[in-house]
Amino acid sequence: MNFRVDEFTLEHANGGRSWPWKALAYFLESPHFFHLYFDSRSFLLVPKSGLKDSDEVQQLRHLLAEHVKRK
Repeated sequence: MNFRVDEFTLEHANGGRSWPWKALAYFLESPHFFHLYFDSRSFLLVPKSGLKDSDEVQQLRHLLAEHVKRK
C-alpha cells in the first residue's frame, strides 16, 4: 500500500486501486493494525508490521488523523 497526501493505493501483481481519503468513513487503530472502514461492512486492514519502523507508524497515524475521522 502507498499513502499520499491526497489518496491511498493498494497494488499487487495483478493490478491496483486508488481511493481518495474521503472514501473512508472512519478508521480504528488496534495494537497490530490500522482498520480503514469504507462503511460498516467494508474495510481494509493495514498491518503495522508492514511499515518500516515506529516513525513510519507515527507518520501513517498522523496522515489518517488529518484526513479520516476516528471512531
